[in-house]
Amino acid sequence: MIYLYTLPVVAFNAPQFSVPLIKGYLKENNIKTKQFDLSIEFFDKCVKSSYIKEKMKKYYKELSKKDKEIVDNIDRYIFCLKDININTKKIITANEKILNYLNILSSYYKIDWKRRGLNPQIDIKTIDDVIKYASNKDNTIFDDVLVTNSELKSNDICYLSIQYPFQ
Repeated sequence: MIYLYTLPVVAFNAPQFSVPLIKGYLKENNIKTKQFDLSIEFFDKCVKSSYIKEKMKKYYKELSKKDKEIVDNIDRYIFCLKDININTKKIITANEKILNYLNILSSYYKIDWKRRGLNPQIDIKTIDDVIKYASNKDNTIFDDVLVTNSELKSNDICYLSIQYPFQ
């Protein structure tokens, strides 16, 4: 079995197409694959008001009134993006609020969330720095989505699609 992973990225409105293309090619050649889009997983599990309110209670209590309002209303902003009635002004506002939410979330993990990538708030120059950073128990922003229900076998192949340097 080949497992194909799209790692969480920052452009939720512009999906990355390489993994689905590879999956289609492998399927056409009768090769078994399983695909995981971790951006979708991240969005579904972590971009909702209950995530910060329940997982980071102390942090939520310390947020400013403005930030609490964004967290409290994030579900409404997401619904706005899913609405079949197109209202450009509402969509632009919802995108802004979602980016604000992501900044609130990433601030907890000491990460700067930009439109084109995530940047840890520490200097990373070597692979040892990456391993040290990734091993830190406080850096768990993607832990909820990096788990799978699959049992890997010794002859399985995992393919990770890496789009940005932060990954």
